[in-house]
Amino acid sequence: MLLTLTRNPRAQVNYRYTPPMAEEFCSDLLDIADLVQAPAPTPGAVPRDPDDDKIIACAVAAGAQYLVSRDRDLLSRASYAGVSIIAPEEFLRLVRAQP
Repeated sequence: MLLTLTRNPRAQVNYRYTPPMAEEFCSDLLDIADLVQAPAPTPGAVPRDPDDDKIIACAVAAGAQYLVSRDRDLLSRASYAGVSIIAPEEFLRLVRAQP
């Protein structure tokens, strides 16, 4: 992930970050992440894009409440096995609304 973030000039311009900022983000993310090893398959979870089934499988295995994505195929599901699939903007609204 770090390699992708530090070598993607388009993303750096679009999201206004520098390689050191990406390194710090990845380090912070690893501190709070639940790493999932070999989640149970979820065949057919994303009919529009079966390659995204593995993303759903990880979210379910981690017991995630939300899967936050801009991927239209994932968002077309809205939810799967108790995991709400929402856009980043909606997630931010939810987080900011909490006291």
